[in-house]
Amino acid sequence: MFKFKRNILAAVIFFLITSLYGQATRVLLNSGHNGPINTLAFQQKYELLFSCGSDGTVRAWDTKTKSLVFLLQVSHLPVRMISLNPDKPQVAVVESDGLQIFRLSLWDWQQKKRLYTINLSEIPLFLRFSPQGNLLIYGKADWNGIIFLDAQEGTALPLLQEGTGIVSDVFISSTENSLLSYSPSGSIKYWDLRTRTKRAEFSTLSNLNSIGFSADGRYMTGLYEGKLVVIDLVTGRSIDQREIQNPILAKVNPITGDILCLSGGRNPVLTLWTLSQGRLSPNTTNLKPPGGISVNTILYAQGTAFVASMNGEVFFQNSLMQEPALFSSNKILEISDIAIGDNTLLLASRDSLITCNSDFFETRNSQQIPSYFFTEINPNPYTRLISLKHWKENLFFLWPAELENSSLSLFHARERVIQPLWEYTGILRDLKTRGNNILTLDRNGTIQLRTYPDPNPYFSLTISGLRDVGFAGSNLLAAGNSATIFETPLLHINPSTLETSPIADSNMLTNKLIFDEHNNTLYTLGFERRQDSLITVLKSHTGGSLERSRARISYYGEDYSADMVLDRETGTLFTTLGFSGARMLSWSGFTNLEATDHIPRRLMVQGFWVYSLNSDGSISIWDKRSGKRILDFYMFKDLEWVALFSNGEFYASPGGHNYVTVFNEEALHLEEKSRYQRRIY
Repeated sequence: MFKFKRNILAAVIFFLITSLYGQATRVLLNSGHNGPINTLAFQQKYELLFSCGSDGTVRAWDTKTKSLVFLLQVSHLPVRMISLNPDKPQVAVVESDGLQIFRLSLWDWQQKKRLYTINLSEIPLFLRFSPQGNLLIYGKADWNGIIFLDAQEGTALPLLQEGTGIVSDVFISSTENSLLSYSPSGSIKYWDLRTRTKRAEFSTLSNLNSIGFSADGRYMTGLYEGKLVVIDLVTGRSIDQREIQNPILAKVNPITGDILCLSGGRNPVLTLWTLSQGRLSPNTTNLKPPGGISVNTILYAQGTAFVASMNGEVFFQNSLMQEPALFSSNKILEISDIAIGDNTLLLASRDSLITCNSDFFETRNSQQIPSYFFTEINPNPYTRLISLKHWKENLFFLWPAELENSSLSLFHARERVIQPLWEYTGILRDLKTRGNNILTLDRNGTIQLRTYPDPNPYFSLTISGLRDVGFAGSNLLAAGNSATIFETPLLHINPSTLETSPIADSNMLTNKLIFDEHNNTLYTLGFERRQDSLITVLKSHTGGSLERSRARISYYGEDYSADMVLDRETGTLFTTLGFSGARMLSWSGFTNLEATDHIPRRLMVQGFWVYSLNSDGSISIWDKRSGKRILDFYMFKDLEWVALFSNGEFYASPGGHNYVTVFNEEALHLEEKSRYQRRIY
């Protein structure tokens, strides 16, 4: 056995927010994107930096304090591009999987409210608000390539009478009465939006990239054959150009005329140019891209260069700085799995096992405010991502999530001891228990039953294509690929006789199953093909042989990470199918649990609470009786933590409060946290 030293993060900090703030005050975790950042944009009126990323979020930052002030979890899909309304707290968002789903939506970022959604056929070529914010305009690869929307309603407006052709970008006049379009064929066209007619057309350079415009619409800039060029929009002629080695991206600040250019390959170079009266001049600011990162997008605003990376970091540098500095990054620890014991929440990361001890986690506790909360840090014996399963009391099974030919261990959380159990071949997919019986399934489709502590299985059966297995009285139920198991995805298995019988179902593949013995109902999560479309469907199966199936929730698309859990005390089923939050099934059908700023994925139920390990590594907890969200829990990479309650209160480890931002949404400024800090021990 392995014994660990005690290392308690003590001195719990308790902040009371709601009694001191109005509803306009919001508490946020100051952490960046989990994955690539796709666009940076600056809102001049509110002086906020916006970022969007492949984690499906849009974030707004105070550039002076480098603090997160607004967070929108727009989607589970990557947010590809955004555009900011210059006059209102609104952001237009394009989300897409890059294959089948393309959506444009408008959000009030101050109220965190989606105003409308429009389905598209492709990712737009550009996306812009008009100067007064009345129009939202985007481009598509079509003979009529400019689409005008009423920005507030989302309705299409027929503002032009003839086809525009494919358009790379547009410039709209300050009065919103005229528009200039640039086509990759090298055509510049002027349009009168009042008469809906074309006023002029002339030729210019073709296939310009990274297009930008001066504030007065007199000049256009872009990248062309290794050069940064300036186009006179009266004549279409190139009137200035600068050689740039291997140019990648250029971004124009239309207010100042500054152009930030990214060039180079493995060793990127940043250069800053000033556009004045059609001429380019180099800015003397010595900008240095941060080393060792893959740059994805750039921006120049408020005299500062911002560089965003593929791993969610943003760096900044201004004329007073010799080197770039970190502006924001993802600070949340990657959690591979969680499990709930009698008074312990166990978290697994690549390097650590973290036990969160509190009376809040006790099985019979129904009080939402804990009287104590502390954590203990233990090394992860596998030093890789692991899976967890609670057995009984404060005992937890551990095994490597993706390692072949490894071993199973038992973690004694109270004594902080790890007990090796037995070795196994293959990759362990899941483990379930009933009393001292331990049921395992590996990636090869091998089912084994053992009685603790005997390491030798008393039952073993291999069926290719299995994805899940569970207890059903003295028998077993298994789920998998219908193409490999009796042309059905469900099986009934008798471990005593080895008799295996199919259960009729139309799914192509079933990933998960749960059997409710009290109601003799089987719940499954899987995939079904309907009219050439793949549907992720949650079903209930009833009848003597479970032959009657009923679709309870259908999601048009693939949701491989969806989960479900059964509260065996009440018979209530909870699921995260569809990426729209957590839902519970009762006699009246499915209802949504209170929304969180995260995407719930892995579910479990213990006592009065429902737990979710979210897609970004945070943990959300709800009251299973009311569906109300109680708190969101965050563990950071330095092993500090914050428990943020839905009413604005939060607990934190001694250094955890440094990750918290308190923002007044009405006054648009940060609040001083120390004024509201209280401590309990």
